[in-house]
Amino acid sequence: MIRRRTLSILITTAALSACTGHGWKQLQEEFPEIRTNCGLKGTVLERDAGDKRLLRLGFLQRHNAALQASRDGSLACIEHWARERGYRVVTGGI
Repeated sequence: MIRRRTLSILITTAALSACTGHGWKQLQEEFPEIRTNCGLKGTVLERDAGDKRLLRLGFLQRHNAALQASRDGSLACIEHWARERGYRVVTGGI
């Protein structure tokens, strides 16, 4: 009985991990489409070296691009996408 329950828990955990686990490679593959959908031309996505769950969104144009993205909702769009995958986003110039 205990073994059956343990096996059931392991299978459930593995299934949930597969559904919610978004690795860095998958994020990189999704980002071009998400960037377009969110209206964030001229941005680059990087992973923080110290915190693997932190993403850095860099703007190639430095003229208030991050501020404008914050105002028009583009930044909220990308933050929502990242949050769904268990990541946080910070902005900065490249």
